[in-house]
Amino acid sequence: VLRVKRDILRRSSIGGIFTNRSISVDGDDSNQAFGLDGTFSFYDNVNFNGYYAQSQTPELNGDDTSYQAAFNYTGDLYRFQVDHLLVGDNFNPEIGFLRRDDFRRTFASAEYRPRPAWELVRQFTFGASLDYILGGSGQIETRIAQAKFNTELENSDQIGIHLSDNYELLHTPFSPGGGLSIPV
Repeated sequence: VLRVKRDILRRSSIGGIFTNRSISVDGDDSNQAFGLDGTFSFYDNVNFNGYYAQSQTPELNGDDTSYQAAFNYTGDLYRFQVDHLLVGDNFNPEIGFLRRDDFRRTFASAEYRPRPAWELVRQFTFGASLDYILGGSGQIETRIAQAKFNTELENSDQIGIHLSDNYELLHTPFSPGGGLSIPV
């Protein structure tokens, strides 16, 4: 494993990685993975980060890349986040850890956080987010839509309402226990 990282500008960095496994888990061949990444922070609350990686395993050709790009704005009054991640079906970093493959995830969130001139309330938060995961075939596997309203009091106590609408694609029925069965 070779990892190189270099700080640039005031609060940013770029890096690269190369891994080599002389005998692959999938057979007698070798496996390599390599990638580039970067984190770029501007001002106190603007951040970009991302990576691009590719693996090479002789039995797995094509669709062997992974990448992510993310933007965060974390101001006091407004907050925004956009994140996109792709992991190919044949992306195979054998030195490392991969929880899931063959998907595309997009996440977006926005918040409005005013500070009223009220004696008891420090800050209100109105927010919404959408997390969307597509399988390699383009079918929706996971969708999580959320909305929230939160009130932070001057003593740091919080009161809030959070709403969530979740969807999970089931490929096979399963039993959560107690004789219940969830069909596909």
